[in-house]
Amino acid sequence: MKASVVISAYQPDANLPKLVDGIKQACPLASPASIIVVDDGSAGCEQYFAQAAEKGATVLHHEHNRGKGAAEKTGIAYAAEQGYVTAVTADCDGQHSPQDIAALIAAAEANPHALILGVRSFADMPLKSRMGNSIIRGLFRIKCGYRVSDVETGLRAYPLEKADQILAIEDEGYEFDVAIIARAKRIFGTVEEVPIHTIYGGGTGESHFDPVKDSIRALRALMQS
Repeated sequence: MKASVVISAYQPDANLPKLVDGIKQACPLASPASIIVVDDGSAGCEQYFAQAAEKGATVLHHEHNRGKGAAEKTGIAYAAEQGYVTAVTADCDGQHSPQDIAALIAAAEANPHALILGVRSFADMPLKSRMGNSIIRGLFRIKCGYRVSDVETGLRAYPLEKADQILAIEDEGYEFDVAIIARAKRIFGTVEEVPIHTIYGGGTGESHFDPVKDSIRALRALMQS
């Protein structure tokens, strides 16, 4: 399978080039250029993007910060243009391990038309994140009529045969993650889940997710879907 990995990056640190290295070693990609890093208007982080490029990743840039969803859509659009079949989205802050990214690529190869979600263990989440995800998950089931274990997970494998419909979603922040799952049955037909590690802190990069503010935006996106 011709798979790509899209990494949305805002104000990254040294974990970004380390992640690129880890993906190169763990994932069955055709070349390092299959790793697409999208700089979402970062400032003062040029060295980390340069290091990622030196390791073979393709680095795309937004002139100003547009949001995680916008960065992912830029990477997905590029991957589709380059003829990739799958795009696995991952964060640059160390919360997604190369091994879990590889597991999603394998799942996408087995289920090439499905949306694949990397789902975390709620027991290992910080309290605020666990509460926010639980509320959204419950409302999601009521509104959409089916169950998803981790509505806000950022580690996903998208079949790029549906790229046009993915890119048509207007949300551009963290709420993009919820908005697309709310439309998943219509767009992809099937949603599959793969258990992944739950990684917070422990020397990883800083997350820019606000559990309260971004969860409210996610709820709004869910209600409007």
